[in-house]
Amino acid sequence: MFDNLTSLEWLGLPHREPFCVFVTPRYPTYLCRKRQDMEMATEHRRRTGAYYTPDVWAKLCVKQLLEALPDPYAYVFYDPAAGEGALLDALPEGTMRIGTTLESADVTIMREKGYEAQQFDFLTMNTHFLHPLIWEASEEGRLVVLTNPPFFRLPRGRYELMKRTYPAHCGDSVPLFLLRIDRELRPVIIASWHDIGLIQSPSFSKFREEFGVMERLLCPQILTPSKTWPGVKGNFAIAFSIWAGWWTAPADYKPLKP
Repeated sequence: MFDNLTSLEWLGLPHREPFCVFVTPRYPTYLCRKRQDMEMATEHRRRTGAYYTPDVWAKLCVKQLLEALPDPYAYVFYDPAAGEGALLDALPEGTMRIGTTLESADVTIMREKGYEAQQFDFLTMNTHFLHPLIWEASEEGRLVVLTNPPFFRLPRGRYELMKRTYPAHCGDSVPLFLLRIDRELRPVIIASWHDIGLIQSPSFSKFREEFGVMERLLCPQILTPSKTWPGVKGNFAIAFSIWAGWWTAPADYKPLKP
């Protein structure tokens, strides 16, 4: 299915295994579906920072995630930025899948697929109002978060409560998403797509230190070319990382109560 599969050592880090695997699809137009079929409205992308996850990348990241789970049917999978449910679609049939999204139309689509779904803004709303199954799974150590959070710079005058609560957001939506997932939902695993800058840019050093980006990795990261993501401009890598959950945090870790 893939060619040009290359292992890359992350320079300066003493990893025994390759730190990341760069994957290029042999037929990107075919594997990632036709771009016009997956393009989101320009205004919607600008407003939400959302991009559809191509089927090929959804299936690949789920394949890697399942290798880290002894029995996927024992877990509850939650995507806080689910859209129409592309990542949830890639999970095995019969697993418990929950999605939240900004758009009511996407809620309808996910419910038609048989998923638990609700309209919810994860960057602003109180997580206390999330589906009870999420909290039950969190308390029982069975919650896995699998997501592709929106990519955008946090504007002034918005998300102020979350910015004050999580100052290591570095002015970006993805760190804020991940910090809130980690501190409030307390999943056993966080599996997320993100810009490669989250790993290597000096702008995110505060987030990397607080979150434990390198220390909590469970397996080598996947890097994909941005050109294979419909609607994404520029030439850079989009990464997928799997991190261990909240129990690996430092001794002074104090998760917020919902």
